[in-house]
Amino acid sequence: MAAPNLDAAAIWSGLLSHLKALGVFADVLGHEPVDPPVGLVAALTGDTINPVTSSGLGATSTRLNLVLRIYLSADTEPRDDIDPTMVTAFAKVGASLSGDFDLGGLLREVDLLGIEGEPLSGRFGYVRIVGPLYRLLTVQLPLVCNDVWTQAP
Repeated sequence: MAAPNLDAAAIWSGLLSHLKALGVFADVLGHEPVDPPVGLVAALTGDTINPVTSSGLGATSTRLNLVLRIYLSADTEPRDDIDPTMVTAFAKVGASLSGDFDLGGLLREVDLLGIEGEPLSGRFGYVRIVGPLYRLLTVQLPLVCNDVWTQAP
């Protein structure tokens, strides 16, 4: 049986590098924070993985959906600037991924427009982390990976 053609560690590393290079986050994590974040913080985690209909006859391609959560204390002053700050960070993430659409050849594409499902998108909310309340922007990062599983007859 052939090994899967999906280098998850390299994908995480590449995305974390993109996020750090933006210079907008006080911290960039490859996991959910367990302690209260300080400043504007990004955390990258996995969400779903599923086959895509655009797979070929000999191999199955997948959509790896990652979640980027952007945190900022709900007590940040001025409070009127919280959401615009988060939207600006999201816009910079989108621009970065649009500029490196295949993440240096690790992906077929970042599914910006949702050809294989939900597009790159963000949803606002709130979350409590060990007491403090945080404004949260949950960003869906849809990544399409070519030929992950070989199909056997």
